[in-house]
Amino acid sequence: MSHADIIAHLRTAILLGFKEEAIAFCRELESFLNPRPENGVLPTARVHHIIDVVAAVYGIDLAELFGIGRTPMVVRARRACTILCREWTRCSYPEIAWAMHRKSHSTVMEHMRHEEEKATDEYIKVEKWLSERFSRRAF
Repeated sequence: MSHADIIAHLRTAILLGFKEEAIAFCRELESFLNPRPENGVLPTARVHHIIDVVAAVYGIDLAELFGIGRTPMVVRARRACTILCREWTRCSYPEIAWAMHRKSHSTVMEHMRHEEEKATDEYIKVEKWLSERFSRRAF
């Protein structure tokens, strides 16, 4: 479940007056945003974590991120997402393309050529958030 789904369920529980369910969704949202390290070792980042955080930091929704739009902010968010997925997970180019709803892995390979994306403020915020909560992939 993504953070947007958890927030939607939380709002519904609050509006309907389901106190216990609202508390449970708050805890689930906290555990999603701040995963607990097991035995002092941070968990490995997953593609869905990266996608959700990139969408939130860049200020776009998942439909735009997965869609066909070519506005500059959406393109930059897609680039950042694919670069971060490649650097933080063990996913191959085809797996990242599938997760990003792209037709081919060649799009992911093209995004990897855009090193200038790493210098943007949004990319740095996402990278900082990930480094505080997850460990990088093991090579």
